[in-house]
Amino acid sequence: MKRALLIAFVLASAVLLSVQAAPQAASTEKKAAEPAASTRKVRPGKLKMFSSSSIQVLEFRSVNVKVPAQFEMAMYENTIDEVEKLGKFKNVYRDGDKRADADPDVVKLRISIVNFKEGSARKRQVTTVAGATSVRVSLRLEDPKGPALEKEVEGAVNLMGENLTVTRDLAKNIAVVVDEHF
Repeated sequence: MKRALLIAFVLASAVLLSVQAAPQAASTEKKAAEPAASTRKVRPGKLKMFSSSSIQVLEFRSVNVKVPAQFEMAMYENTIDEVEKLGKFKNVYRDGDKRADADPDVVKLRISIVNFKEGSARKRQVTTVAGATSVRVSLRLEDPKGPALEKEVEGAVNLMGENLTVTRDLAKNIAVVVDEHF
């Protein structure tokens, strides 16, 4: 009897959540119809165009924020992958690569983690209003020929997916900023 009541409660909750999610799905479809740049969570910054054939992605640094090591490593690796996918650079160097020191045309990408909130994949599966994972970083492009560009970029996983999915979303948003300025 208790099991039947529990199943009925879960089914009723699922129906209520799907009714609540319908307006969100409509707004998501509306956002999907907009240009890709408007859907990215990139805060505005000074527009500076760089002209370099090389970029060095430096390791992520935490600024008074505790971030699990697997998230930091995934953010770094996914960012390198996304920057390489742009196809704009002859060389994409990692942090510590000695070849970058010898390259006079290298732009450095420094990223500091400003805010991190680890959510729960289980809560996201049960409800659409809880369990989100988010990260906000301060991105800095440093050109040896001129001043740096600074922007804040965010990544999030709100609905379905594992917590580490936030690292892929963040990397894609970072790549958008890099793409806009090269």
